[in-house]
This record gives sequence, C-alpha cells and structure tokens, in this order.
Amino acid sequence: MIKKEGRVSRKTVKEARIAICPQFGCTYLEKVKPLKYSFIGFRKYPKCSKHKFPLVFVEEFIDDFIHAINACLFDISSLPPEDLTRLIKRKAPDDLDAFFNGWMYCNPIGRGAQIVSNYMDGLLRGFMKLLSRKQRKLLENEKSSKIHMLRLELNKIGKKYATFLEVLREKSEMFHDPKELHPLSNEVKKLLNMWLKDHLKEIHAAIGQNNSKFPIEIEVLSIYKEQYDKILHAGTCTLLLGKSPSLVNKGLSPFELFSAYHEFLNGGLCRELTREEMKSLLEKSQEFLSINEEEILNIQNDRERNLYNKSDDMRDEEHKLGRNDYENINSFNISIPNFRQKVKDCLKTLHSLIDGITEQKEIMWLKSLEILDELISRAVKGEFTIHQKKKPKVIAATIIYSVIISNEELSNISYRDLARIAGIGKSSINDTYCQYFEDYYPRLDFPFYAYSFGDINKLFSLYIFNFIKVNPYLTTAELLSYLKDIIIDKKYPKQLKKEDINILQRMLTHYQDIFSKYFSDLIEVVKQIIFSSKNHKLIKATIVIYPLVEYLEKNGINLLQKTVTFYKIVREIFDHLAEEHSDFFPERLSRAFEEKMSQQEYRKYYYEYRQIVGYRLKLFLIKNIYNGKFYKDGKGKCTECEKEGFLINTDVSRLNALTFHHLSRNKNEIFTSVRLYEIFTENQGDPYFLEKFIKQMESEKVLLICRSHHLMIHDFYFHYFKYFITWEKLFSLSAEEIHILVRIIVDNFRLTMNLSKTRKKNIRQKIKNRIKKKYIIDILNKDVCPTCGEFNIKKHIRAFDFCHLYPNKKLIAANSLFDSYSCSEIVEILRKEDGGFICTNCHSVLDMEYFNILDAIYDDKKIAEKTRQDHLHIKRKFIPISKKMVEKVGDPLKKEIKIRGNYIKYLNVIYELSKNSITASNNSISDNLKIGYQGVKTFFLRRRKLLEQYVNFNSGRQTTYSLNKRGMQFISLIHSFRNYYRSLELDECKSCILNMGKNCSATQPNQCPIIIKGEYLPFQL
Repeated sequence: MIKKEGRVSRKTVKEARIAICPQFGCTYLEKVKPLKYSFIGFRKYPKCSKHKFPLVFVEEFIDDFIHAINACLFDISSLPPEDLTRLIKRKAPDDLDAFFNGWMYCNPIGRGAQIVSNYMDGLLRGFMKLLSRKQRKLLENEKSSKIHMLRLELNKIGKKYATFLEVLREKSEMFHDPKELHPLSNEVKKLLNMWLKDHLKEIHAAIGQNNSKFPIEIEVLSIYKEQYDKILHAGTCTLLLGKSPSLVNKGLSPFELFSAYHEFLNGGLCRELTREEMKSLLEKSQEFLSINEEEILNIQNDRERNLYNKSDDMRDEEHKLGRNDYENINSFNISIPNFRQKVKDCLKTLHSLIDGITEQKEIMWLKSLEILDELISRAVKGEFTIHQKKKPKVIAATIIYSVIISNEELSNISYRDLARIAGIGKSSINDTYCQYFEDYYPRLDFPFYAYSFGDINKLFSLYIFNFIKVNPYLTTAELLSYLKDIIIDKKYPKQLKKEDINILQRMLTHYQDIFSKYFSDLIEVVKQIIFSSKNHKLIKATIVIYPLVEYLEKNGINLLQKTVTFYKIVREIFDHLAEEHSDFFPERLSRAFEEKMSQQEYRKYYYEYRQIVGYRLKLFLIKNIYNGKFYKDGKGKCTECEKEGFLINTDVSRLNALTFHHLSRNKNEIFTSVRLYEIFTENQGDPYFLEKFIKQMESEKVLLICRSHHLMIHDFYFHYFKYFITWEKLFSLSAEEIHILVRIIVDNFRLTMNLSKTRKKNIRQKIKNRIKKKYIIDILNKDVCPTCGEFNIKKHIRAFDFCHLYPNKKLIAANSLFDSYSCSEIVEILRKEDGGFICTNCHSVLDMEYFNILDAIYDDKKIAEKTRQDHLHIKRKFIPISKKMVEKVGDPLKKEIKIRGNYIKYLNVIYELSKNSITASNNSISDNLKIGYQGVKTFFLRRRKLLEQYVNFNSGRQTTYSLNKRGMQFISLIHSFRNYYRSLELDECKSCILNMGKNCSATQPNQCPIIIKGEYLPFQL
C-alpha cells in the first residue's frame, strides 16, 4: 500500500484528477475536483468507501503497483526451491535441465502475472467511466490544456502497462529456452506431486491470512516473505503439472501477494534475478554427485558398532583403573553407554521434528553422531565432567545447535525453533554450548548479541584516539596491528573486566576475520568522529550522530551491526570521547531527540539541523572566500547592492537573501544552503574538506550577491528587452499595438530573429508576462519596494515577487498565472492568496524557515536580534492586495482580435508606397507583397474594424488606402523599436557572451567589462 504522505488533498489539487484507493486490488476510483471554497475544507482528503484509506493519485499508485509486480515476478526467490531441485537431481538427474527450463517458463503465470492485464483493462474502463462527455472529447484534442493532468494520468497508465508487457516478454525469454521445452517424464511428475503434497501442508496455515499490515522490523518481515515465497512456489509447481495455480492459492488473492511484495521491496528484502545467477545455479546443480543412501547407512552402522565396542572397552578399562581414577571417570555419575543411547534417542526425535531437506538431515545426523562421540571421548579423558542432573535432551539439543551454527550448508535451518521443539530454554542451550562445544565447533558468525561490547568500544576507542592524536598519519592497518599486540601481550586497559578480556581472546582465536573487520571499523569510526568533529567545530555547528552513521554505512563501515544498534554504539563512543576531551569535540544534539527519531522528529531534524549546518557553513564561506573579501565590518557585501548604495540589502543579517553567483562557466555546484548541507554531510569525513571547498569556489570565480540581483542577471528576457518593458508610454498604447511591438522586437533582435516560430512564440509570451507584472506592480505599489524601500520598480522589476503573508497557506504559485490569465484576473486570484508584491530579498527574509533557530546560526546575538527586527519590520510594512486595489487594475494586454505578423506587413507596405508617391491599392499592394489580389482584398475586408484606426479607406472605382495620423505615429513607433533592436550591441565584450565566458578578449579576467559589471549571462533560450 502507498504511504500516507501520498494522500490526495483537494486543497492543493488545481484541476480535476482521478484518484484510487491505495490498497492493491481495490477497484475504487473517484474523480477529485478542486475545492470551490478552500476555507471550508469539506472532504479535503477523499477516502475509499470500503477501506477508509485516503485516496492517492493514479499516476503515483501505478508506479508502486508495477514495481510490486516486477518485484514479485522476477525476485531471486522465483528460482526453484533448493529441496525440490535436490530431489530432482537425485532421483531423476537426466531430467534436471527440462525441469529447470519448464519451471522458469511457468514462473510468471505461477506468480500471478495473468491477472495484470485484466486489472489494467478494468482500471482504464473505470478511469474513462468517471470522465464527462466533454472531458472525453477534450482528450482527443492534444493541444487542449484544460485537462492536462487527466491526459497525463491516462498516458502514464498506458505507458506503464506497455513497458510492463515489454519487460515481461524480455525477462521470460531471458530465463528459459523455448526450443528446449519438453513434456516432463512420469518420474518427474511423481516427484513434483510428492513434493507439492508435503509443501502444501507447510503453507496451509498461511493461506487466507491478512498480510496487508506488516511489522516494521525487517527480521519479522522476512518471515512473512518466506511464507509468500512458499505459496508462489506451489503455484508454479501446480502450473508445471498442468493445473491452474489458483488451486493452491485460492484463499490468497494475487493482489494480496503484490501488496506483500511492495512491503518486501520497501524493506530491502527483494533482489532482482539475473541470468548469471540462474546459470550459476544450474551449473552447480549439474555438477552435483548424488550420495549413495546404502553407503550412508553402512557408515552409520559402522559408527554404531565402533561406538558400542568402544563402550565395552571402556567398561573393561574401568575395572583395571585404580579407585581414584575410577571416581574421576564416574564423575559422570551415569553409565556411559546408557547415557550415549539416551542422547542418541533424543537426537533422533529432534531430527524428525526439524525442517530440512534430505541432504541436510543426513549431514546433521552424521555430524551429530560425530560430536556425540567426541563429547564422550573428552569426558572419559577427564577434560570435563558432565553433571548427573544434566538432561540428555539438553545435550542432544545443544549438539544439533552446534551442528547448525558451525556448518554453512545448514545456515538456512532456523536454530531459533530448536529450543521451542525441544521444550528447553534458549539460555540452557547457549550455556551448555559455551561449556562443552564452543572451542571445538565455533559459530560461523560471532554472536555479538550474546555479549556486551560497551566497555570494549569505549576503552579501545580512547586508545585509538590517543594514538591518532600523537601520530595522525597512522593507517588503519597499523592501528589494527597495535590493538592485536595489546591483546596478545595482555596489556589491556586497567578498567577492562575479565569477561571482556575473554571475549577479545575468543574473537582473536576463533574469529580472526571478524576481529579484523570489527576493529578496523572501530578505528574508522573513531577517525570519522575526529574529522567530522573538526569540521563541525570550524563552522561552529552542533553535531548530530545520525547523518554520521549514514555516511559511515555508505562507506561499508557498520561494526557488523544493523543500523539501529550501530547508531547507538557510535553515539556512545562519541559521548565517551567528548567526556574525556571536551575541548576537542563540539556539542551534539540532545540524546532524547536522537533516540526517538520518529517520523515527526526526523522532519524536525531535516528542517532545523540541516538549516543550522547549511547556514553555518554559508556564513563560514562568506567570511573566508577570497580572504574575507565579501565580509567587512561584520557585513556580507552584495557586490551589486554596494554599487547602488543600498544599506538594508547589504548585510549578513539577511543571510537568506544572499547567494553565490558563478562568473565562470566552470560551474559544478549550486551553493544553496540545502546543497551546502548535503555537500558537508557527504564530505564530513575529510579533515581538509573546508579548505578544499573554499579553493573550489574560488576556482569557479564565485561572487557573493543578493537574490534580487541574481535573478536580474540570469533573466535574459528582462536584460535585453528591459528598454521596451519599462518604456514609460507603453501602457498608453492599445493591447493590439503592444502585441504588434512585442512581435517587432523579437523578430529584429539578433539573438532571437533566426529562431523557430515556436521558440519565438515562447519568448514573446515571456516578455508579455513581464509587462503584465510591471503593470500590476505599478498599480499596486509606489516607485520602490514597500518593505525595504531600496529596489526600484522600473529598474529592478524582475527582482519583485508575489509574497504570501502566511507561506503555510500558499495554494498557488503566482508565476504560473501570467501565461493564462489577464491582469485583472491575476490580481483577483492573488487577492485571495493574502499577499502582495515585494522584492525577492524581502520575500526571502519574510519566508525564512529558520526564524526560530537564529541564535543557533549566528554567534553574534546582535545580528540575530537585527534579523528578527528586520523580519517584523517587513511584516508591518507588508501591504496585501485589497479589493480597492483590484478595482484599479485593468487589462492593458487583453486584445479583441488575434494579432499576426500580417498587420505589420500591410501597414509597412502602405507607408512605403505613400513614401514613394504610389497610390496604395489592392493591385499595388498585391504586386509589392507578391500576394494574390483576392488575398489582399480579403485581408482588408475582414480586418477593417482594427485597420480603420490607422488606415483611411478611400472609396472610388477601386479602394485605395493611406495612413491616418495615428497610423503614421504607430508606424514611426514600429520603425523606432525595430531599428533600436537591430542596432543593439550584445555587450562590450561579445566573446564572453557568445562563447559562454570562454576566450575572453580581455587580457585578464578582472579587466573583462562583463565580469566587472556582473552581467555575465548563460544564454540558453
């Protein structure tokens, strides 16, 4: 099921969309429309009528659904189960290839692929059924933008389905050979039926269970996956026998399987099957040499005879020994043969109850007898005594436990069930194992869960810290060698307890690889704590352990622990080192916060700690790049604001309004506070990170500049069309005239004149958007930004933004309105958003998310207080759009007819003909423009209403045309803007612009006029 965060909210939806229940298999669909009155909030989270879950958008659901299907169909677990493979290769080895090929052929259908097509068809039918007749017609018109999201969702369903079918075909062909598909032999069919019968008994309890809600713990989730894999194997086997797979999973719907696999995928339990893995398994199976059962029985009988003979010899030996020796042997307080027989009987009982394939049980039985013999032999030799109260069942269970944990071939057998089957406490088995078997049959993996490494980690991390402090260039290998010598020479820290010393000696003796890995990781943990602390200390930021743990795990360092345990260990090590060397380490976030790490707390961490580190690093960089060039008198100097004599906008207290601008084309990063935090976290283990980072920024010629000037520098449309956009008499013209002039300037400017029609149209729209914005701001505000009073509307129009007084109530982005709405409509919509237009710098100060953590960002409390006052000042001076303001706004760009290039062409030809004393008639215009007579006549007839404003229509034997006074003025205006933009120089240093800052004609970068002005632009239209 899709996570709760993806639920549909009618308060944020902008147009009608289709939503679906997130529960896989549920067919509930609903068309979700925007709230007409958002303040009411009625049914703002639509829910499924059956499951009561909040709905999610179809396009989000379909992604998760397809991922779940693919995870189910092509998981590594789709290979034939090992017990069935072993059964086939032992009983019918010649049919192994045919069985394998047939199994992989049946796999997709056996795992539920057949229902995907039916579901997709039903989903599409349900989708179309919810659409109105008008919406269905609009779907046919691809140019219509009214149902953009519905079309997008419908297309996504189709594309995802097509991609799924393509992947299904490719994967199916990859894992089987169609030419080698042959009917299975009767012997194989009998084996399959026999295996399936036993297998169904095991999964019977799982069928019909509701697994839609899974435990969070991955270990428990893996148990559920084993159950589902068994069901899917049964389905494939049934299909291989020529029956429907629904016979075995009747109580468990395929959708339930896909829902389960979605959880397994999120839990990291799924791994995609590859062709190489399948080939490897098949080759390994073909190399298998079957074990002769008669030989096994002979071996067992020989062992029995030898053991009983040995027992008789022991009895004879007892009579020959002296009394003291006899008492030592008799410390058993039991008859050796009788004791062995009792243990053996218990072994047989337990073996019959333990799950495992035939081969595994054979290995387990033979190894158990071997360990039992060894136990008796060591006891007779007097190496230890077995107390008379020690139960044979405990010894038998411990022997099996020893076999399982020391043998790789039995690693899939759960020894956790052993205590339950035997009816014995886990502690009894573990104690007996440590007493008699650990030194002879050590575990494959060291049992960290059984021991406490708290004191070991603390004391040895302090040793490592002191080593590094004396010699920081010591390698991990050298430090590991020192630690081994400490244990071998028994030069332990005085505080180390005896049980801790035993743990270390046992690790070094029996688990050398694990010892090396664990303590190598411990050395790296201490190193990274030191380096990260150094970097946090330099930027004066509080350290948080969780990101450090993520960094360590990405680099393969985990102390052989899961994330939760590893995190606790790292935290304890840090606290211990900080307690011993408080001057070296920075403060860390409170333990209470980090221990919870709930979803809500994680968000708090993400929004607050990230900001503290990001802005702390930003301050550090401002103070240190170019040796503090931009940080003078406690202020962060925006180079452009300083030139214009601004005071408020040139101050480090407006940290959110300051940004880094790249002069050179060598731009590898965008240094926002969010990205700075990410870069810092990714490199916190590098002790020289900050030095390298400053050099990188200087090599990329980074300048400190405010957001407002940064927007203006990077706005191509405003930079070169500023003359027209800010022309004082622009709004004295009609809407049609403005549209004609916009077309003139784009068609005659050298960077846009040769572009395609589509790109020219997009540029014209951008220019009109900026004209609308200037008009609206001119009407609503005075000459400057109402909050700071520094940015001028005419000169810095691009630096103005619509700002919401309450950002958390924002429902719409103002910039998205200018393409589709007139000025009056835009202002009416924005009035409901409770906001107004101010400069980008003031906007960033008003919206700053770190207002409550200013004291954690600034060392100087005066600057923090100044930032608070600035924030409150902007709130007081802020003027939201009111009803009175809306009434003042007109629609200067709302034209009555569609404007095309023909108007310019005809007005210009009338002007040219009259200038040459030629009468402008249909014939003369037709000859001049090389257009048919009828076409000219039709143009003037259809567009006479507009043209009469500029052209005199003179009636006679033939109609003639001449420009009136307004027409002469307008054609003069056209020529004026045309000539201006034709002659407009790109910049003084053309090579900087055209070559993207490369091959500058200036001898030195600081002599380049573009760089000096701060006007370098990446022209990518």
